[in-house]
Amino acid sequence: MMTEEKKKLYFYTGLGYIGVFLVAFIGLRFILASDFIGQFLALLTILALVSYIRYAESELPFTRKEKRVFTGIYYILLLIIVVIGAFLIYIKINM
Repeated sequence: MMTEEKKKLYFYTGLGYIGVFLVAFIGLRFILASDFIGQFLALLTILALVSYIRYAESELPFTRKEKRVFTGIYYILLLIIVVIGAFLIYIKINM
């Protein structure tokens, strides 16, 4: 049985990764809009958030296995966004 503290820890960590995922999605929108300033700001935001999450992860009492699970889920979601973005850019170029 999971303790309340573990549930809370998993909730906030998952919420942090969802935030980064949404920022990546918004960054994709800026890339598709071809707005240079938007692209630059999205890139800085993503880099800053990823750095923060890496720092926060190092301070949290996760086991290596738990860290790998969260990181694996994050990379899978990020890969999905990249593939969708590449497909949308390809469609936009060929129209």
